[in-house]
Amino acid sequence: MTREDIQAVMDRIPTLNAFGVGHYDGLRQKQSAAFIESKRAALLDSAEACTKICEWLAQIKKTPAPRMYAGSYFLKHVVEQEIGYVTNGAFIAAAIHCGFDFKIEPDSPNPYFNMSKKSIQQTKGYKKRYSK
Repeated sequence: MTREDIQAVMDRIPTLNAFGVGHYDGLRQKQSAAFIESKRAALLDSAEACTKICEWLAQIKKTPAPRMYAGSYFLKHVVEQEIGYVTNGAFIAAAIHCGFDFKIEPDSPNPYFNMSKKSIQQTKGYKKRYSK
């Protein structure tokens, strides 16, 4: 993914930033313009991470509609088991760039995606994080 690809996703979702969608403190949305702009700049600098996330997403099958179990924050932690630290925003940008449908909840920075639970559970990252 390039900076231009990330910018294209950010143009679709004006409050998308490295943190996620908007800025939240618990369930109260706080969209400070300065905060969002600093985090948007950070997201634009995450092309390498977004590329690695896209490579990881190639193994994930799509479902007909976004599912609540496929939330960005949960999935970012699964991906991190395989590729190292990534931001929530980088995961969101990469998933949208890769053509996954998404649903943004009004009280959450973490959209969810149309990703197959079974294919998520078959990843090395999921097994590493949740195997005991």
